[in-house]
Amino acid sequence: MHWRCKLFIHNAPHAITAYLGHLAKCKYIHNAMSELKISRIVHGAINEITQAVINANYATKKFAIFYKKKELKRFKNSLLFDSIDRVARDPIRKLSKDNRIVLSLKMCLFNKNLPHNIATGAKAALLYNNTKDAESKVLISLRKKLGDSEVLEKICGIEKLDPLNNLILSKKINNLK
Repeated sequence: MHWRCKLFIHNAPHAITAYLGHLAKCKYIHNAMSELKISRIVHGAINEITQAVINANYATKKFAIFYKKKELKRFKNSLLFDSIDRVARDPIRKLSKDNRIVLSLKMCLFNKNLPHNIATGAKAALLYNNTKDAESKVLISLRKKLGDSEVLEKICGIEKLDPLNNLILSKKINNLK
């Protein structure tokens, strides 16, 4: 139960916070969480994920809600100095079909919840552009060569005709500060 909560309720929203924070030019996770627009998306994503974890019987409702509250408090903790660059690194791995963000999207869909906030986080991850990160450079190159829809298919396993592909690409991410 603990490890499933860590994978979904910690890892996915943590990465989403980092990708949104990167777009807003924040240095640390707590800086990103202090931005109202980012905080709303992260709270929405963690709520979507927590409900899916409960619906999938991956954790009890009591434990999942406890874990969610603990993680939100952690993300806002300014004493941790958790850097955006560290948390956002390796975006291809984090966007892969068997990792945190895509698994969270699919878990929500399986439980009949449309994951708007997680999709926004996936779009932010797709847009991650850090020339100091080797995977980010590859991601940037793939986006230029193939286009975003095909990158979602190749990396995330979300086919171009899958409505989830369109949901992610339709998300508008601007003015996060």
